[in-house]
Parts: sequence; structure tokens; C-alpha cells
Amino acid sequence: MTIDDSALDTRETMFDLGLKSLIFAIVVVLGCTTFPYDFTPSGLKAFSNPEFLAFVFLVWDKWLDLFANLLMFTPIGFALCAVLWSAGKSRSLLIQVTWVCAALSVTIEIMQLFLPTRHVSAADVVSNTVGGLTGCWLFLRHGHHCMAAFRRLKSWLSGTLVTKLWVGYFVLLTIAAFWLRERMELTSWETSYALYLGNEATTDRPWRGEFKRVLILNRAVSRDDVARIMSGDDSWLQDSKDYVVDVKFDSLRPSRVSGKLPSLIQGRDSSSREALAAASPPNTWWATADAAADLSVAVKERGELTVVVVAATADPSQKGPARIVSLSKDAKHRNFTLGQDGPDIVFRLRTGIAGPNGTYPSLYAKDVLPDRAIHTIVATYDGQTQTIYVDSPDQTAALEYDLGLAFSSLFRDIPFREHLIHKVWFYWLAFLPLTCLAALGLRRGTLPRSRRIGTAAAVSLMSPSLLEVVLSAGATHYDFSVSSAIVASSSMVGTFLVFWLPLGRFTRLN
Repeated sequence: MTIDDSALDTRETMFDLGLKSLIFAIVVVLGCTTFPYDFTPSGLKAFSNPEFLAFVFLVWDKWLDLFANLLMFTPIGFALCAVLWSAGKSRSLLIQVTWVCAALSVTIEIMQLFLPTRHVSAADVVSNTVGGLTGCWLFLRHGHHCMAAFRRLKSWLSGTLVTKLWVGYFVLLTIAAFWLRERMELTSWETSYALYLGNEATTDRPWRGEFKRVLILNRAVSRDDVARIMSGDDSWLQDSKDYVVDVKFDSLRPSRVSGKLPSLIQGRDSSSREALAAASPPNTWWATADAAADLSVAVKERGELTVVVVAATADPSQKGPARIVSLSKDAKHRNFTLGQDGPDIVFRLRTGIAGPNGTYPSLYAKDVLPDRAIHTIVATYDGQTQTIYVDSPDQTAALEYDLGLAFSSLFRDIPFREHLIHKVWFYWLAFLPLTCLAALGLRRGTLPRSRRIGTAAAVSLMSPSLLEVVLSAGATHYDFSVSSAIVASSSMVGTFLVFWLPLGRFTRLN
């Protein structure tokens, strides 16, 4: 059945709206407090440490964090109070809200035990509970005003207005998507960094091995190009108009250098690395005498990069990562680094997403240096995807940058293995208002009820694809992402089915 406007102030309606608001608020809080979702069992070991326990019960967070915790639980307290009051459990409301908010906060703190990038604090439980009580107080004081405002909003909204709001939000979402897309570019590259082969400027990340060739281009390479590189065919480079740096080695020394690159000088190890310098083979590394500005500018303007290294490691177990090739300032600031971390190859790239250290996310090619044989490594970035090839034109590892990754990078370092969760979280948040507005528009529209659900599903499916089409047409280095469209569409359809359909009296779709 359909509820009348005069019944909007009933307890049944308030319970319906309060319950859905409570579910939504809890989902958002859990998503924020367990970010970045890199759950590991290592936190349990720290729980038995006396210093850890002292930290939990004695250390208070920064005032900004305390305020954020309080603000985060205020909607939960408000919605919970609405549910309890409308369900007829109005006795001891403050006590009930206190227990529920405290229990939820303790549950979150227990979950954060398994998150290496989070810390547990009794202050969080206290501030969260106070936030819930604040929300409860706000409901008791202003709950009837909220229902009255909702009634006025319902009478004010029309199908035409909701459609305009939908279009306006989609335009804002598109603008935000283009801004997030810019975070994938190489525009933040510094032109004052030198190029290092076999070490870092700080001389504390030495790579022990033998170079045969280092090739750097300001464009991405295709699979066919990789096949030519692997076969030793350089004919495609001779007529290339791209910026190319080509350094060939003979007996551990550069024998021929092509391209606009400052002269290479042999590096010197710090006193703490004298033992490594005397090792066999020696830790011989090279650096440009001045900043490799031409190289940085060429890559920055093109927005693409390829690094090719033909070399043999002297120690498959060296870590750091040990710097094979690095265009950087120090261990914390780089444009790119190709390094060795045990048998793995690490490709770090400075973007708006990865930050000045290019750390999160980093691309790892696992177990590709198991021996001391000569290997050909190709690391490339086309403006959207990082790819590593080792000894074959078949890619060894790849990382696709998308809007979810760009959005998540605004808040915290991102563990690569949880990339899909970040994508789902972003697209759910971004397209939730479109789903809500679509439901409201259908409720206010003139379509027969039998066609409203199908129309809502069609809108949910088409909106993400439309955004991907606009991005791929307007952005330089962006291709239509089928996976992103599928994730976003699934988020919208799932939200519509799970969150809106049970609210038959609110959406009027039953």
C-alpha cells in the first residue's frame, strides 16, 4: 500500500526512516574506521605487550581526531534514538544509546587490532560514545523539526526538480572524476632530480649487480614493442621522435651514452658502505653530474614512461628495495624507481595518487629474479596502467589506476592487495545520491508503477557507463574501464534493491 502524506509523522514512518538511516550511518562508519582494510593477525601479538596496553588506556588522540570521532557517531545516535523512540522503547533512551554506541565502538577498536596502519585507543571509545549521546540529545530536542522539514521537502520536490538535481549531481560528479583523473598524471614530477644507476642519492640503497643496458623513453610501449626489445631489435628506435636515453655498459662501465643526459660519474659509497664497496662484484654505481632535467621534462609533458634494464643481480636476496635505476632526490622523494626487493622487482612512480615517494601503490613483479642470470626488465606506464615485463612480452604484473584508487589516496596510504575494496567503496559512495535521486524521480514521475523498477535499474546501469564514456573522450590518458563500470553499476543496483525497495511506503515502488 501507499502511505498518505498525513501519516508521515507516525511512529511507523519514523521507525522506517530511522532504521534505514541507522544502517547507512553504521556502514559509512565501519568503512571509514577500518580503512584501508589490510587486515592481518599481527595486531594480536601487540595486545599482550604492556607498553601497548598503556598506550591504549593512557594516550589520548589529537583534538582533531577526537572531534572527528564525536562527529562520526552523532548521526548514529540520532538515528538510533529515532528507532528506539518510534518502537515504543522511550524509557532510558540515553542509557540504551550509550550501551549500543559503546559496544559498536569497542567492536571497531577490536577490528582495528588487525589493521597495521591503525591504533587502538580508549579515547576513541569515549569520544564515539559521547558523539552517540549528542545525536540522541539532538533527536530529543529537534526530531519533530526534522520530520516537519521532511514533510515540507516531500511536498516541494517534483519530478522535474528531481531530474534537474540528478543532472546537476552528475555534472558535479563528472567534474570531480576529471579532477581525480588528473591525479594519475605525471605532472608532479620534479626537474631537479639526478638519475642514479645502482644506488640512491643517499648512497644507502645500493644494488649489487652487473648492468648491460639501461634504456629510458618518454612514452609507453606496446606488447609488440616489448617483443622487439626482448629480441634485441633497435630499428624501431632509430626513427623515433621520442626522448630516448640509452646507456650501454661494458665491464661494469658505461661504454656508450645516447640522448640528452648529463655526463655519468661513478658514485662513491658512504663510510658505512665500505664493506659493500669491497664486495665481489663491487657495488659500482653511477649518477648524472647534474639534474636530468631534460628527461624529467620530456616524461612530464608526455605523461608516459618506459624503463628498460638488461642486467644481472649479484644477490637475489638483496632488499631495500635496492635501487637499480632511480630518478630521485633521496630515499623519500623520487620521480621513479625500479628496484629489487629480494627476488621481486618493484616499480615506484610519482603521481598524484602515489605521492612524492611513489610508494602507495607500488607495483611488484613477484619472484622474477631467482638467480644471477641476465634478465631483461621492461617497466612502462601509459598514463593509466603500470606494467612490468620480464624476459617475455607476456606481462608479469600490472596495476590499473582508476577513480577508486585516486579517491582513496586522498585519505591514507593504500595497500595494493585491497585495491578492489577501494574501488567498490568509492563507486558506492559516488553513485549513491544518483540512485536516491532516481528513486525519488520515479516516485514523482508519471511512469506506470510496473515500469518504475525496470527504469530505475536501467538508470543505474547506464549512469556509470556514461561517466566512463565522458572520461575516455575528454581525458588524454584514459580508456573506458569495463571493470569500473561494472563495479559502479553493481553498487547502484545493489543499493537500489537492498536500501530502497524495502522502503515501499517511502519510495512508492510497491
